Amino acid sequence: DAAGLAADALAAAQRALALDDGSPEVLGYAGCALCDLGQREPGVALLQRALDLDPSNAQAHVAMGASLGLGGQLAAGIEQMRFGMQISPRDRRLGFWGWALGVFLLRAERAGEALAEARTAARRDPRFHLPHVLQAAALLQQGHGAEASAALATARQLCPALTLKEVGLSHGRAVAERLAPLWAEG
Repeated sequence: DAAGLAADALAAAQRALALDDGSPEVLGYAGCALCDLGQREPGVALLQRALDLDPSNAQAHVAMGASLGLGGQLAAGIEQMRFGMQISPRDRRLGFWGWALGVFLLRAERAGEALAEARTAARRDPRFHLPHVLQAAALLQQGHGAEASAALATARQLCPALTLKEVGLSHGRAVAERLAPLWAEG
């Protein structure tokens, strides 16, 4: 129930803001949630408030970078995401953040950098399947079909319920379409 889930997430963000709209952490997470829900303008405003209050808020920097990337400003988004990751080098979220950064790098046609981020993200969180999907996409783009097939097989092993639809939602339809022939092999 995507609509119900979105409504629940929006309500949770609004409740958090009502409880403490002066906390950089609350502002950062609420801003991220709004951006994820397609409410980019108010989400970015909350992220900016979080950064104004705490310029060392890594989560808000990464979320702002992702928002910029989704808004078509790939270079600026990539730079801001990298900054957020650099200021929190031991953060437990680095696996997820690195995967997301890699997706934007792939969209910016920087497959080598995307592959490096995907491999690092997979090492940081060995149970997370999406970095392996990203590796497959980057390897395939570089002409390494056998390695791409192995990476996709690893992703499917980690997450047996993984579908091409999820790949399309998480990495973009073009990636799902490029990986579809490998999917049929596996």
